[in-house]
Amino acid sequence: MAAPVLRRTVCPLDCWDACRIVATVSGDRVLRLDGDPTDPVARGKLCSRTYRYPERATSSERILHPMRRTTEGWKQASWDEAFEEIGGRLLDLRGRGRTASVLHVQSAGSMGILKELSHRFWNLYGGVTVAEGDFCLGAGKAALTRQLGDYRAHDWDDLVHARLVLLWGRDPFGSGPHRLRSLKAAKDAGARIVSINPLLLTRSSLLDETVRLRPGGDGWLALGMARVLLDRDLFAAGFLRHTDGFEAFSSAVRSVAWEDIAHGSGVGAGEIERLATAYAAADPAAIVLGTGPIRYRGGVEAASWITALPALTGYYGRSGGGLTYTVRHQRDTAVPRWVGAPGSGRRTVSAGVWATQIATLDPPIELLWVNGANPVAMLPDGDRIVRAMAGIACKVVVDFHWTDTARHADWVLPHPSFLEEEGLVTSWGHHGLAYQRAVVPVRGEARTDLEIFQGMAERLGFGPEMAGTPEEWSRRLAGERLIDAEWETLHRETGPPVSEGSAPLPSTPGAAVPSTPGTAVPATPETAGPAIERGRSGSDAPEGPPLRRVRSRVHESVPFVGGTFATPDARYRFPADLPDPSDLPCTSAEFPHLLLTPKSREHHLSQILDARQPMFLRGSMGTAVAAGLGRKESMVEIESAHGHLQAWLREDPELPENVVTLPPGGTVQRRSAVNLLIGPDTASDGITPAYFDCPVRVRVSSGAPAPLPGSHNGTASPAGGTSPNGDAS
Repeated sequence: MAAPVLRRTVCPLDCWDACRIVATVSGDRVLRLDGDPTDPVARGKLCSRTYRYPERATSSERILHPMRRTTEGWKQASWDEAFEEIGGRLLDLRGRGRTASVLHVQSAGSMGILKELSHRFWNLYGGVTVAEGDFCLGAGKAALTRQLGDYRAHDWDDLVHARLVLLWGRDPFGSGPHRLRSLKAAKDAGARIVSINPLLLTRSSLLDETVRLRPGGDGWLALGMARVLLDRDLFAAGFLRHTDGFEAFSSAVRSVAWEDIAHGSGVGAGEIERLATAYAAADPAAIVLGTGPIRYRGGVEAASWITALPALTGYYGRSGGGLTYTVRHQRDTAVPRWVGAPGSGRRTVSAGVWATQIATLDPPIELLWVNGANPVAMLPDGDRIVRAMAGIACKVVVDFHWTDTARHADWVLPHPSFLEEEGLVTSWGHHGLAYQRAVVPVRGEARTDLEIFQGMAERLGFGPEMAGTPEEWSRRLAGERLIDAEWETLHRETGPPVSEGSAPLPSTPGAAVPSTPGTAVPATPETAGPAIERGRSGSDAPEGPPLRRVRSRVHESVPFVGGTFATPDARYRFPADLPDPSDLPCTSAEFPHLLLTPKSREHHLSQILDARQPMFLRGSMGTAVAAGLGRKESMVEIESAHGHLQAWLREDPELPENVVTLPPGGTVQRRSAVNLLIGPDTASDGITPAYFDCPVRVRVSSGAPAPLPGSHNGTASPAGGTSPNGDAS
């Protein structure tokens, strides 16, 4: 085995953090990953999901060559064959004036900025049908854009100036765990940390209090807090000159009876009054908004009402105040999304429900291209998506594992793991930029999205328009977020490309380290914990100049300073419509439990290493009794109006009697995907699925879960039909 060396890169996967990584490499194999101790985000630690990533990247079930579905099953093909056949179909559609018959589906499989070049490719081609919108964060983005003009975030370190932090539907213990450091700093500086959530996140001493509200009752709780601020004259009257619609808002709030507020929120009037009073007295208080409140039919409205609280108290534009949700990571980026003349073939469908919408399109969809996404598993009712795909003549999926979506494609094009790719990486959780380097060579014949689009562009006649290296395109797309000197610093100090190698690993842990960026740092074996518990000790930290995470110049540390918002008139807009009681999720005698799907702390969505690992449904003892079970773990059937699956039931005494939880994940192919239970409803943005509006019943299962073999035409994947749901490229 070659002597281990250390190489630096950054994690581009769909997460708040975008951590810098130190990879221990031997030859062409990554032995382990650790957080970069010089990174202000990672600080030497990663999440458990990233620690496990090398197993995924070296799995024998990776897709290493272009694969084509034939009447005899999957067959390996060459890239020339793939470009010839797929390119021929694209040329034919363009020749018939039907570029809109191509449907492009892309999500956030990677936060690499080069993924935006797909828009350039398809617009150069002539304009296609695009699955538009963010089905994960979209309802919150829609609300913040409507009320504030844009969604912007405070710097992480700004929390230290808050006297109270409301974690509203946000679980930093399981999603974006590096945020815990900022919360601890705020607490050490005297802030109280309060979780607002239907679920008890943890018994950690970090949380001073948990306000347990009704699932979907977030807008009602915000309305109740606004009522207290108004009735007790705790609002900042001077800040109202920066707002619009206050009088109508105030009248609407006071028109709602407290009984209705308590029913809608699930929180008593006394507790609401105490919370609102503490929020006003903190001066300032920060709201850190998560995705929990937006995953209901009333998600847009709930987020809109939450935005009203910093407007009433005047906390917008203040250090330690405001509301932080997500970062518009492509803000002011020079992304060449449009290159064609107006009137091109571009049209849009909803990213959340495109499988339903395409049935009535004219011209119909004849070719589907999916990259950076696994919609069959990620969206509700995967069976409906499979049926929609079956009606499309040619389906192309770019990925590096046999995902549920790849299994139903006609062409599967292999993409590298993120350890084999390079380019500038952004984050939707903070304002930093980092440069991702390949730490090992590409396996097999895998090609990046950029390389695939460049190869296809050559065959379609616009190759020069897509030409350029990852470095060149990264700098171009960064636009004004970086000045040239910052780009050079960022690029230079990330470390050498994999082809340049790096210094040998010292044989003694803690030995002296060369000071050149990109050279080796000593590694000692440590045990990975369930969250971010493993990391290099201080003695293992690299010496020499730190690796840089350059801050974007177009993102403010504190947004909306001076009460200047991003709306056309620069004013905050109070929400005009009251929460709708009919949007509250309801159970029934037939389906007496509400299913919530909080993120797992062990795997990323459907990206799990063993598709056979058991799924655990958590419920109260009352749930177990209702299902005819005792205290012992038991196999149960979970049924909704839309589907069913099997899981092991574990008792969780902290859950309300009518709530059960199951982390998102599983595969449609094995009938273990949680989203098989969830219906097609969306929030009012028409994009974000109402993932948490899912009443279910739980009953004793007749047997252990059994996978369904093969794919939709009875042919298995080359890996034997057992590969886990994978990363989207």
